[in-house]
Amino acid sequence: MPPLDNTSMDGYAVRCADVPVAGTRLAVAQRIAAGSVGHVLAPGTAARIFTGAPLPAGADAVVMQELCAVDNGSVTVNHVPRSGEWIRRRGEDIAAGAEVLAAGTRLSAAHVGVAASVGAAQLIVFRRLRVALFSTGDELAMPGEALKPGGIYNSNRYTLRALLEGLGRSRYRARLARGGARCAACRGGGQ
Repeated sequence: MPPLDNTSMDGYAVRCADVPVAGTRLAVAQRIAAGSVGHVLAPGTAARIFTGAPLPAGADAVVMQELCAVDNGSVTVNHVPRSGEWIRRRGEDIAAGAEVLAAGTRLSAAHVGVAASVGAAQLIVFRRLRVALFSTGDELAMPGEALKPGGIYNSNRYTLRALLEGLGRSRYRARLARGGARCAACRGGGQ
C-alpha cells in the first residue's frame, strides 16, 4: 500500500533533470486525475497531477502547485525538486505479502480501514462474548444495601464485569441468585 507510485500533493509531475534551476518553464503535456492513468512523461514536459493519481512513467518528482505558475499551456516551476519529492512509493506503507493484521487483533475503526485499503472484503473474526454471571449465596448483599449478620458484599460481580468490559463491548447478564445450589442455572438447567 499504496499499490502503485502516486502523488501525495496536487501539482506537477516532472523529471528532476528538466528543472535544474527555479524558474524553469515546461510545457504541460497531460492532466492526470486520481483514478486515471497518464502516459510516459516526455523530456521537457510536465504533467498536471492531482493527489492520489498514479505517477506517470519517467517522472521522478512532483512539485506542489503553490510553487508553480501556469500560463498558456505551460508551467513555470519556481522550485528545484528532489527525486521522490511528494511521491508515495508503491508498498511504502504496506509491502506486498506483508502481514496486515495479526491474528488476535481486536479490530478498531483504523484496523477495518487498513483491511479495506488492501482490498480485504471479509475478515475472519470471533463473535463477541456472551456471558451470564450468577452470584450465588444467601450471604451476598449488593453494595449500598445493609449487611445482614454474617453477610458480605457481592464484589465478584463487579470485578468480573469490569474484566469482561476490558475485553471489549461484551454482552453480559448478571443476576444474584438466592439459595445457592437451588439455582437452576448452576445445575445446568438455566437458559
